[in-house]
Order: sequence, then C-alpha cells, then structure tokens
Amino acid sequence: MKSIAWVFRGRVFFVDDNFIGNKKNVKFLMPQLVEWMRDHKSPFSFITEASVNLAEDEELLTQMREAHFISVFLGIETPVAESL
Repeated sequence: MKSIAWVFRGRVFFVDDNFIGNKKNVKFLMPQLVEWMRDHKSPFSFITEASVNLAEDEELLTQMREAHFISVFLGIETPVAESL
C-alpha cells in the first residue's frame, strides 16, 4: 500500500488565522518540514495566512521558501476603525 504522501501531490493550505502566532513552535516545525520535503522530493507546495510582521523575520522567510511555501495571505488588523 502506498503512503498518502506518494499519492497526493499539490497544494496544502495550513489553515490558521496567523501561522506565526506561536513563532517558537513554527521555528521548531520549519527545519523538520524542510528536511521532510527534501527527503520526499517536494511533493507539496504550501500556502498559509500570517500577520504582516512575518516580513521582519528573514530566517523564517528563508525556511518557508525552502519548505516550498508559495503564498502567504497577510492579514492587517487594527482595533482602530479609521485605520481600516
């Protein structure tokens, strides 16, 4: 029986309002995801949602590129109605 990783190929959406909301856990995940993707010849590409401060973390952005994140929806949130 084939594993599902060898059957499905395509995009995977990490559904979370803010993928980097817990950076400690994301920074633990990313090296493992990069390694898994390399070991399995990158069967997936990833998309997710994150806050705009993702742009301030070059290390994390590099790891996301290496893991084949191809799109990030950036949410801009504010409690000030005039800013929206």
